[in-house]
Amino acid sequence: MSWIEKLSKTNRTKLHAMMEDRALGWPTYPDPQPVDFQWGSYDHLRGVVIPGTYWSSTFGCVEKVEIRRGADRWEFRVNDNPQWTTNVVVRGPLYVSKLDALRAMRWRKSRENARELAMIDRLIEMEKDE
Repeated sequence: MSWIEKLSKTNRTKLHAMMEDRALGWPTYPDPQPVDFQWGSYDHLRGVVIPGTYWSSTFGCVEKVEIRRGADRWEFRVNDNPQWTTNVVVRGPLYVSKLDALRAMRWRKSRENARELAMIDRLIEMEKDE
């Protein structure tokens, strides 16, 4: 039996309400800034690369990305894969820590949800005016 199941029904209801309120609210921490470089479409590089370990949350999950300079190209390794590759494996923003990548993902999802909810609210208002 989990700790939640051990709670009384009243306390479980309160806990779920608190979790929903938090999930629907804006994050209380700042939106982290990515590093100053990133690869975009067609492997286009923007900024000056600093070799090292970074974190990405571009595709809805957080991945560790290691970058090093090879003989004539940049090389990448994702999530401790033993193989390095010259194929750009992650496009989009990179962050200096896993925590920053997770926070950026939360902010991005909050903005997406806010846009969707705003559209639904607008449809509700339009329907009330009919």
